[in-house]
Order: sequence, then C-alpha cells, then structure tokens
Amino acid sequence: MTPKRTLKTDSAAAWGAAALFAAVVSALKIQQVWRLQSQAWDLGIHANMLWNTAHGRWFWDSIKGVNYLGDHFSPSLALLAPLLRLWPDASVLCVAQTLALALGLPAVHRLTLEKTGDRTLAAGLTLLYAFSPLVHGVSRDDVHAVAFAVPLLLWGLILPGARGLALLAAAGTLQEDLWLCAAAAAWHRKERVAAAAFVAAFLVSLLLLRAVGGGFKPLHWDFYRPAAIAASLFRPDRLVGLARLLLPLGGLQLFGGADALPLLAPLGYTWAGASPHQGRLELHYAAPLIPFAFLAAAAGLRRLKLKPWAFAALVLLGAFWLPRYSRPLTPEKTRAAAELMALVPKDAPVIASFNLVPSLALRPEIKMWRAGVDPAGYWIALDAAPPYFELEAGNDLQTDSAVREFITVRLDRVVYASEWLCLLRPRLKPDAVGSP
Repeated sequence: MTPKRTLKTDSAAAWGAAALFAAVVSALKIQQVWRLQSQAWDLGIHANMLWNTAHGRWFWDSIKGVNYLGDHFSPSLALLAPLLRLWPDASVLCVAQTLALALGLPAVHRLTLEKTGDRTLAAGLTLLYAFSPLVHGVSRDDVHAVAFAVPLLLWGLILPGARGLALLAAAGTLQEDLWLCAAAAAWHRKERVAAAAFVAAFLVSLLLLRAVGGGFKPLHWDFYRPAAIAASLFRPDRLVGLARLLLPLGGLQLFGGADALPLLAPLGYTWAGASPHQGRLELHYAAPLIPFAFLAAAAGLRRLKLKPWAFAALVLLGAFWLPRYSRPLTPEKTRAAAELMALVPKDAPVIASFNLVPSLALRPEIKMWRAGVDPAGYWIALDAAPPYFELEAGNDLQTDSAVREFITVRLDRVVYASEWLCLLRPRLKPDAVGSP
C-alpha cells in the first residue's frame, strides 16, 4: 500500500502541474487574441453575450441578433459575466476556460490512481492529458461552453454521493447535449434515478431551446436523415476522428471494459452531426468525449500496465496533432491594431472583420462584416489581410478582395488605415451604395 504522505505529495504535484498548464496555456490564449487570431465564432459571440448579460441585457447576442439561449441552452454561462466587469477584455474568458481545462489534470491523476493503484501510471496518464491533442484542440478553438464541462464531468465521475451528482448536473446546464453526458456518467456510477432525471432534463432543455429560439436543429443533428447518418459512418473524416480519439492514448480505451461504455454517448451524438469537424472529433466538438476517453484509458491501464517510455512515445505521437495557437504578427501590425482599437468610441455600434470582433465585442451592438453590408450609424473596422486561419471550406466570412473593394469606394470615410487595417466612420444617412 502506498503511504498517505506519498499520495499527498503526488496529489500536490498534480495540482502543481495544473497550475503550470494554466499559466502556459493562458499566455498562449491571450497571445492568440492579441495577434487577432481569435474569431467572431465563438469568442466574439460569447464575449458580447456575456458583456450584455453583465449589463442587464440577458443573453443577448448582437452578432447573430438572437437570444443566446435560443441557440444553445446554457443558463449557467451567466456565472462568467461578472468576470467582464472585473477585467473588461475578451481574454478573461480564455483564461477562465484554460483554468477549467487545467482542473482536469488532478482529476485524471486521481481517477487513474483509483482505477490502478499505481502512482507511475497515474502520473503517465496525467502527462498524456496535459499534452492531449483533444484537450488542446478544444483550448485552441476560441471559447465554448462545452469546454467548461470537462472538469465537471471528470470530477463528477470521481466524487461520491451528492457532490458528484451536483457537478454532473452543473455540466448539463452548460449546454443542452451535456445532459446526455451527465446521464451516461450517472449511469456509470449506478445512479439510475439520477441518470433518468438527467435524460428528462435534456428533453426539457430542448423544449426551452425551442421556446426561446422559435425553431432549432440542435448540434446540427441530422436525425431526420438516418440513412445519411448511417452512410456517413464510413466517411474518411470518421476514420480520422477515431484515430484522433484512440492513438494519442495508445488505444487504451479499447481495453476499458465497462468503463468504456459511457464514451459511446458523446461519440454517438457527436457523430450524428453534419459538420466535418464533428466527424473528425476536433475543435470544441471533442470536449464532451475527453472525460470519458480518460475514464476508459484509466481502466485500460489496469490491463495494460504501460512502461514510462511508452507514455513518452505517446506524448510524441500526440504532438503530431497538437494545434498551433497563433502565428506572430509583425510589430507594425500589432501597433496598428492597438491604434485602431483605441479610435473606436466606447459603446458605439460596430461592424468588424471576423478576427477583429473579439477585441471589439464588449459593447451593446457589434456585427460581423460581410460583403456590401454598410448600415447607417455603425463604425466599420476591417482587416484586409487577416492572419492565418484554419477556416472551414465554404466559409463566407470575408475575402480580402471584397474588403479592399468595399474600402476603395468609401475612402472619404476612412479615419485610420495602416497595415491593411482600416477604420471607417459611420454613414449617417442612407445612400445608394450598400444600403441596408
């Protein structure tokens, strides 16, 4: 039996690793925003919605022009709104998300220790979490409600009794589909009544989602086309998704036995989605799978006791999929971005390029620019040469040529232009060009 003093030392080391993870990844996320490599979807949306919530306009998303609860039923997100009062910058949400993901490290350590009783295996799986492509893919993808559920689900699987169930319920309030994850976790804990209650909560949240939004297709699900779903299971993106899920953990989930079954819940409904990103289990779509993947891997370690060198090899393998958080901007563009932001009047309505929206989102009204849009009364901030982005094929956010053409016919309204960044003062009355 491992002495209690040694276990406390190991636990302290896991929490120290979490602190280091939080510090490093927070710096990368803040840098990502400052380098203009976050987007309107979804950091801009969450920053604007939570800023409006903090100022009494509950859950109003001016980017889409909807109540956010009609898009995703995430009432507990309102708890983040005070952060924007304390630190009025979208980056604070990135830091909060990073802190949430960091709490997964000590959870994975404790979970593995309970499953295996082996300190070395617990340290090894914790290391794999810290360098997990799934975790960093979620982290890199701006800010999303589902990321905050990762530690709630992990600790909900660990803590006994009412405390664990309360954490699972809290995860469900972050997004409607997470009630299914909470139900799977509760069933795994042999809490059958709680599991049934969570499924009921999922159905209620869908009704509330419809009541607020007026009509919805949750999570891009294609349940109305079951044949299409069946055919999609053999698409290449599903194979990529399986590889992303299994290989960085050495396929340990396959040896998890009954502990691997809860993974089928988030995997099933994620693969019922229409987005290729869901098929590949990338970006924030991977978040609900992370707790159950590590639960299954911890159980798999009981059967396959990996050597330390094997964990090191898996870290190197996972590094193949690790995302790059951002790319450097030139000093000139960094300066120009700061100068442009300073010229935009506080609380004035703004239309902005997708990569400028997060930095300007803390105001009552902001829209994402699309070609030809020029309503009266809005300041317009544009980036005619945005930094590198991994955009989905067919995304019509903007094209550089459309931005430049738009600016060219409005040179009389340009109040700032430098390094392909441009700020136009508002059009005060309707005209023939670009009228709404």
